[in-house]
Amino acid sequence: MSERFRRIGRRYESDKDTQRRRLNRESLHTFGRLLGYVRPYRRQMTFSMLLLLVSTLLGLVLPLVVQNLVDVVLIDKNLTRLNQLAIGLFVVFILQALFSFGHRLTLAFVGEKVIATIRVQIYTHLQSLSLKYFADHRTGEVVSRLTNDVSLMQTAVTDNLVALLRQAITLIGAAVLLFWLNWRLTLIILTGIPIISLTMVALGRQIRKAAKAVQDALAEAANVVEETVSGIRIVKSFVREAHEIGRFSARVNDTYEAAMWRAKIGAVLGPIIGFMAFASITLTLWFGSIEVIEGRLSAGGLVAYLVYTMMVAAPVASLAGLYAQFQSALGATERLFELLDTAPDIADRPDATVLPPVAGRVEFDEVDFDYVTAVFSSSAATCAT
Repeated sequence: MSERFRRIGRRYESDKDTQRRRLNRESLHTFGRLLGYVRPYRRQMTFSMLLLLVSTLLGLVLPLVVQNLVDVVLIDKNLTRLNQLAIGLFVVFILQALFSFGHRLTLAFVGEKVIATIRVQIYTHLQSLSLKYFADHRTGEVVSRLTNDVSLMQTAVTDNLVALLRQAITLIGAAVLLFWLNWRLTLIILTGIPIISLTMVALGRQIRKAAKAVQDALAEAANVVEETVSGIRIVKSFVREAHEIGRFSARVNDTYEAAMWRAKIGAVLGPIIGFMAFASITLTLWFGSIEVIEGRLSAGGLVAYLVYTMMVAAPVASLAGLYAQFQSALGATERLFELLDTAPDIADRPDATVLPPVAGRVEFDEVDFDYVTAVFSSSAATCAT
């Protein structure tokens, strides 16, 4: 019965356009609620973003040094200039490492604080729910939300968020420098970005649905384990070991199929994005060589342009994986917020009287105990705990 209700609750609308609009609104609302937990740490978050910005911009210096190396040092055979560039790069990379350390540590602090707050809030909310909720939802499902779903959210808020922000800044900074080096070549490369974006959005919806299916399957498997372990005496008494093994194997197989569905979508998304990115590099090499031959771009400028193109291609290719992981985390986040939005069946009235602090004493007044042959009577007896 509970499984049938859960299927009804998970059912999507039959109209595809309506479903797509609802998913988009839910995504924005869920992400906005998640950012609300970050708001108390906005100072640390702002400081972390500044450190990340400086660290990433320092990493964009390398292609400019390579351009100077090819156009000046190698042509003029200027050894003094070469030493200056090498020392300058060492200083830049040391500073970049220091800023990156501060950024990672600060962002990890914010992420772990957010996850700790959500964990305590979910557990506190569970304590306020009525017994009916625990009768309608099996223990394994509730435990799965507190473990599997929170773990997915934790990865998204900490590790994936760091990678996403760094690569986004790298992408923007490298794109600006690409326009500065040669705007004609950059316009040609940018024509492929809409295709990449539409592909990510289309497959991202499928990944999100697959991720929710995986989490549901994991919850079902956890339910079987919880029921079997808690009722192991009954299982042994009625010799139902083979039956329980079959139940668990079926749930594990469901989890496997859902996970493979998600893996297949991710396996399609990554190579497609990677192919588009590296096809852009090939186009860059061809058209950039024409620009050098016609004198609109130096040889060092072409080398620097290729390095910046790779800096753009790497984030674009990895954004596919990050996007898939964020979609999975978004599905888990929705399940957690669904739990938090569950209202208790029994709640205090708005004007209910607040119970004052109690002393832990129980007083019996005019209580009689009759045991037929002997009677104990007390006009006032007090029991302290």
